[in-house]
Amino acid sequence: MGVEWGAMRGRASTRRPGLSPVSDCFAPHGIPFTFFHEGGYAGGAGFVWTGVLENSIVVLVVSLFSGLVWNRLAAQTLDQR
Repeated sequence: MGVEWGAMRGRASTRRPGLSPVSDCFAPHGIPFTFFHEGGYAGGAGFVWTGVLENSIVVLVVSLFSGLVWNRLAAQTLDQR
């Protein structure tokens, strides 16, 4: 099962827009926002700082929302006892 899953994941990652098997092309990295561009022979690789900031904000918002939901569910469970 692990081999098939790895093959499917590899195939899905190569079909992602912007990725190319050619070494002199550009490839964006990051979900949901691009935080790094991998450049070709002439360079162009580097961090996209707005993407790093946006990804950090997404992580912060999702973690705060998850903590809020968890605390409310835990409080309801304790009130029912």
